[in-house]
Amino acid sequence: MKKLFLITLIFTSITIFSQEKDYSLAKVGQKYDNVYIFIGCISIHEYNTIDTWEVYWHKGDPAEAFKEAITRCRKKYNNVDAILFKDEKFQIAEFIKFVGKEASGGGFKGGDKIQYKDGRTLQYGEISLLDNIKQRATIKYLNEYGDEKTDNVPYEKLTSLSKEDYQKVIDKQNIDIQKHKFTNGEKVTWADGNKPHYGEILSLNNEKHDANINYLDKYGDAKTETIDFLKVEKAEESKYKEFMQAQDIEIQKHKFTTNETVSFVDDKKTKVGEVTALNGSNHKASVKFLNIYGEEKTNDINYFDLEKISKDKFKEEVEKYKIEIAKYKFKAGEKVNWSKGGMLKKSEIIQCEIISLDDQNHKALIKYTDKENKEVQTKADYLDLSK
Repeated sequence: MKKLFLITLIFTSITIFSQEKDYSLAKVGQKYDNVYIFIGCISIHEYNTIDTWEVYWHKGDPAEAFKEAITRCRKKYNNVDAILFKDEKFQIAEFIKFVGKEASGGGFKGGDKIQYKDGRTLQYGEISLLDNIKQRATIKYLNEYGDEKTDNVPYEKLTSLSKEDYQKVIDKQNIDIQKHKFTNGEKVTWADGNKPHYGEILSLNNEKHDANINYLDKYGDAKTETIDFLKVEKAEESKYKEFMQAQDIEIQKHKFTTNETVSFVDDKKTKVGEVTALNGSNHKASVKFLNIYGEEKTNDINYFDLEKISKDKFKEEVEKYKIEIAKYKFKAGEKVNWSKGGMLKKSEIIQCEIISLDDQNHKALIKYTDKENKEVQTKADYLDLSK
């Protein structure tokens, strides 16, 4: 029995002496006004950073620098537990509060789950620091993008929540947050006014919370737009395909080729013409057509103001239009009616005779007999004359 005890004692001793010691551990020896000072090291205890300032050292006694830093800090925060100097020159002071060492205040303590009104929004969070002098609490919470934020709130605005109720709120909030978490290449949808758009994520800027989205505009051109995450939703694959198919049909309606026959509205009248050239950058087509005087004209018309028609329909409409054109083709000596009117007068129909024609300006020199039985000559627009 003694032999067994001896063997056990020897084995235990070997085990203890063979364990590796952590020679980097040290005890902080400096403490001023109940505040610990860490220089070139950090605390092994969990802590929250209250603030970070730049500190200028006194040339004489370093203790004066510590006291000054503590005095300055306590004018703003009364709950500093320690100061960390981690930079090489020891000029950046990090003021910290140990987790679990928070004082209670206003009926709350560190780690409590709470809710409060932020404007009209009901905010949920967790108390990280308490300031009994200012009667305010520092609250950690997640914003709508899922980023951790802090807020400084008066005690009287806070309402305690049970851990169970708080977790229900956070679970629901996380579901909403995930709705606006995207990946490159993901199909998404957003609204421009009342019009829905669909596209694909090109890149993400998580710092600014916006996404670059590739999509096709109404002309079928590839475009990129930067949109806030909260204005974008994940698109169902079936709805995305359905939208893209419908969009392609609309796009093809306004894709034209030279010599293609089209119709358009000009001066409130529908006319037909033929595409002679295309300008894709301006989304306009040069269209050749006949005006009411039978002259061949060319206008640049937006693609969306044009509609494709068949060659047969084009010929049919041209023949109809030539009948209208013929109404305003006159010759010298022809008897016609002139619709003489004014801004404030009712049109008067006068029988007259054409003396000569000015096809360039579309005017005719006419003569007629007035009420005093005198012959009068004047110029009249072709469109004011009728056979």
